Amino acid sequence: MWHNLEIKNKKALLANKTFWIIVIFLLILALLFYQPFLDITNLTGNVINDNQNITGIDISGSLTIPELFLKGDLGEIEFRGNTGFLYVEDQKMPLSNFGFDKIVIRGFQGKIELNKSNILVLKGKATQVFLNGNSVMSERDNIDVYLEPSFKLNYFKTDKKIFIKNLEYTTSGALTLGQQKLILNLDNENIDMDSLVTTVRIETDAFHIDGKVKSLEITGNQEISISA
Repeated sequence: MWHNLEIKNKKALLANKTFWIIVIFLLILALLFYQPFLDITNLTGNVINDNQNITGIDISGSLTIPELFLKGDLGEIEFRGNTGFLYVEDQKMPLSNFGFDKIVIRGFQGKIELNKSNILVLKGKATQVFLNGNSVMSERDNIDVYLEPSFKLNYFKTDKKIFIKNLEYTTSGALTLGQQKLILNLDNENIDMDSLVTTVRIETDAFHIDGKVKSLEITGNQEISISA
């Protein structure tokens, strides 16, 4: 009797080990699959929910344009430029070399990488796409949208506030802080902002900020450190 019982326990242990090996293997696969969506680099922006409480120091102003990496449900985005191709599902649309085409994408979910002069990556899903005010495709879910790399950028904005964990770079411009309206002028100085929440607007060769920041440090011609 006890001999048989021992064999049954060994079989149970073996089955139990096999079960946990499978579970661990599936967890590893899941992490590998979702890692690109969960990873947040220093300059990555994730969307703030409309009902999320935002705290910090009021901040507004304009600086030179940094490199930005945005991802998630960005809502409505608008940008303008005049080079390359816009792909909407199987449609390939050349963007005019005369003037600046206005592109509006609604319900955009995906990723965007940009710098001071180009949209380097724009790829995701949308519900509607407009080119110069004309609807490219009837409204529906999961429209594939892709912008040819190195699109020459003239204007860009999001309608949702974006959370930027940390933004540090050398810049020039002017910022207004707090209810006391402290004005800071920067001239080729290093700025380090922690937990910046703002809409993203790039216009007239400037990165326009309007939101809140947890802390800010400036080094260079002046030494300033402010935190909430």
